[in-house]
Amino acid sequence: MRRPTLKRTPITVQTSLRKPAVLLPEPTNYDVVRVAKAVGDDLRANILRVLAADSFGVQELCSIFSAAQPALSHHLKILRDADLVSPRKEGTNIFYRRSSHASHTLHSALFAAVDAQPLSSDICAQIHKLNQQRAERCQAFFANNRDVLHQQDELICPADVYLPCVMQNLPLNTQSGSCALEVGPGNGTLLLQLGERYAQVVGMDSSSTMLAATADSIAQQPATNQIKLVQGDFFSLADNAHFDALIAAMVLHHMPSPEAFFQKAAKVTRPGGHLVIAELCAHTQDWVTKTVGDLWLGFEPTVLTQWAEGNGFEIQDQQHLAQRNGFQVQVLSFVRNA
Repeated sequence: MRRPTLKRTPITVQTSLRKPAVLLPEPTNYDVVRVAKAVGDDLRANILRVLAADSFGVQELCSIFSAAQPALSHHLKILRDADLVSPRKEGTNIFYRRSSHASHTLHSALFAAVDAQPLSSDICAQIHKLNQQRAERCQAFFANNRDVLHQQDELICPADVYLPCVMQNLPLNTQSGSCALEVGPGNGTLLLQLGERYAQVVGMDSSSTMLAATADSIAQQPATNQIKLVQGDFFSLADNAHFDALIAAMVLHHMPSPEAFFQKAAKVTRPGGHLVIAELCAHTQDWVTKTVGDLWLGFEPTVLTQWAEGNGFEIQDQQHLAQRNGFQVQVLSFVRNA
């Protein structure tokens, strides 16, 4: 008996090129209501915008928003209870920054929504004014305390403790035409070492007093390559990525906005270039604000790494040096992503 012929129907499999939707974690109703209420206020939304790229104290935020301290503290408490802002103690002052949350979370989605609307020109002007005041306070200190470098070496940590570690995190062989920038070159010791690896080395400081001390020091030593000293604000540099290496050794705690440093660093460092930070770990010895002009009491390594990675740098190495005089120095090395 002849078997019937089965007709085969071709099967078409359709594939979609559309990316699958990213699902947010399922927060409880209480979380949604609490966080949404915290963001659902014009002043609190503006506070989150201001804290997106910098840390500010309560009094500074009062100045930015022309608000009374009790009212502003109340708004900060609501944001803190919703885990939208985090406090950080600097001596007797409390500074706030935006809390860190992973992507694709309720908090990060709300941050993105808040940031979609820019700050007003009046608020931006107030922020600029505050950062100028911070910078002027620091410059005034250095203008009247030329021996601060010696004091920092004696009271906190000698430069020769962390400078070898800084150099270990920079490439041994560099191409012709390479250029390195050190922000806050101090006594010029690192500039001279950089001159052995880079065709051109630039030392930049906003304080004429400190830069004069740098010039006096390097004038007594033979320089392998060209060393150029520039008086000016690091944040005023043109945004053209041409530095192969950027080094900031024990200077972030003097800067008016350490977080903004990494934003600027990304704009002046070429892809594949190196960023090396030598900095104090977080501490509680607030006497340094008066003795050596510190604006900040060190930083947690995770905070520095977060700021760097958030601006296109990838961490390469992290070392913690032996503690001296109650202080510990960290050396972090990053490479600028393409």
